[in-house]
Amino acid sequence: MNPERGAVANDLLRQIQGWTSLGDASEFAQKVLEAQYAGRRDAIRTFKFLEISVQGVGGTYRALGINISLTGILFRITDPRFAADGDQQHLMPYTARVWQNFHGGFHVFLERGAVAREADVVRVSGYCGRKSSLVLVGCRFREELTAAECDLLGIPHAA
Repeated sequence: MNPERGAVANDLLRQIQGWTSLGDASEFAQKVLEAQYAGRRDAIRTFKFLEISVQGVGGTYRALGINISLTGILFRITDPRFAADGDQQHLMPYTARVWQNFHGGFHVFLERGAVAREADVVRVSGYCGRKSSLVLVGCRFREELTAAECDLLGIPHAA
């Protein structure tokens, strides 16, 4: 597993330790995310790690997609240039940084730029617990993904 995927997965798994006795923690993590974001997107979500980049007024940053649909993506910015270590652990400073960089919209690049979309931030969410925090950014694409793009990304293209 790539180190960025591992870091996000470890953060998420740390959040759910002790919440359940389920044997498959990654399945439980997926269920937690699905429950948290249920009904917030008009299309089918696919829980999938995708290496992406996001470009706002402050620059282009590496990020990791957590789930995606034809209308939007939930992601975590993994690029250390985006926020100081302390800011990555606290919702308010991180949210301020997101607003500074993406308040007028931004570009999302998937599959090493093969798929690109303009997007708007719709939420910044934080999960806190056991001396760590996981902050995620949810966005809506200004234009839905096409069927061919969904096929390339391995996600359903039905609403």
